[in-house]
Amino acid sequence: MLGVVSKPAIDLAQLVGRREQFAYEQHLARSTYAYGVDLRRSAWLDTSRLGDPLMRTVDRRWNNLTTNLSADALQPGGATLSSGVMDQLLGLVRLLHAPWPSVRVLQPGVAERWPIVTPLGTTKGGSHWIIVDKDRLEALSESERAFLLGSAISHLQCGHGPLFTAHLMAHRSGRGEGVVRTLLRPWSRVFVFSADRAGLLAVDELERARAALRAHADPGVPWLPPMPDVGERLRALEEFAKSRVLARLRLSGPHARWSLAPRLAQPVEASKESKDEAESQTEPAAEAPAQPPEPPKPPEPPAEAKAAPGDPVAEAEADGERLAEAQEAADEVREAMEDELAQAKAQDRVLAEAWSLARCDQRLTRRLGLL
Repeated sequence: MLGVVSKPAIDLAQLVGRREQFAYEQHLARSTYAYGVDLRRSAWLDTSRLGDPLMRTVDRRWNNLTTNLSADALQPGGATLSSGVMDQLLGLVRLLHAPWPSVRVLQPGVAERWPIVTPLGTTKGGSHWIIVDKDRLEALSESERAFLLGSAISHLQCGHGPLFTAHLMAHRSGRGEGVVRTLLRPWSRVFVFSADRAGLLAVDELERARAALRAHADPGVPWLPPMPDVGERLRALEEFAKSRVLARLRLSGPHARWSLAPRLAQPVEASKESKDEAESQTEPAAEAPAQPPEPPKPPEPPAEAKAAPGDPVAEAEADGERLAEAQEAADEVREAMEDELAQAKAQDRVLAEAWSLARCDQRLTRRLGLL
């Protein structure tokens, strides 16, 4: 009789629930900063009669592409970036609340035919790859590196990986490249604006983000999707710098303590009302004025000591010192409370003067002439 091999039971419902929760958190994160037209077109891509055949081709040929790239363009899987750059990448993944990508390093002989950072992927988040030229990436300044990595992570988070993959497949096959560029132009025309916004979030300073965009706007790689004019990208970046998203980021302090999407405490089976409530905590939550914290109560003055035989003058002096200490403590509490209230009012004023994401999207859509 064959022995029964016991294996730990896999809770498929829990696994699926976690994936759905993570996908919903990503949805909240990208909808906080990404260009609305880009998100709607990306969602429409899978059902488009023009884009769907190309996307299904990407999924079918993905394994063959990665095999060929591993053979003629990529270093072995063990090759990776330095620890400092990997830490920076991890911090940006947490900031954008994005999925962790598979990082592959280019061979030195082919690196000049690739951008410094290239996002590739399949549809519905099946695979996320970032292909990097290690030498050129690690030679950049920290702000330029953050801008490029943040933009690449955003491309994957917003579903642009298959678009890059389709252009690369057409280029490597030597046929159909013009057709692919024409069919996917409605998507490639707008997707870079979401990535530029993520780059600004990663850098957290407009001038350094502008400098990085100017330096790397044209990688000089012919197979990449066509990009919009640099001047338009810079103008859109300047407008996004006035948004409440950037204002919240600057008011929150270091990136390590801030994320675009909140962790959902409720289970995945929560009702639709709870999801709507969680979604309202992204952009609309920034519009509500911050409530100042409850001021701590001042310490009570010390109770009078019991009368004891002794010098009445000394006892009066001791009581006076205790009352003075209590008054000093109460003054410190009052000053701290006033500082907190002033800081809360200043934050409310900054958020009230900042632009909404819808305003940034509307101005960009008008200039691009989109419906």
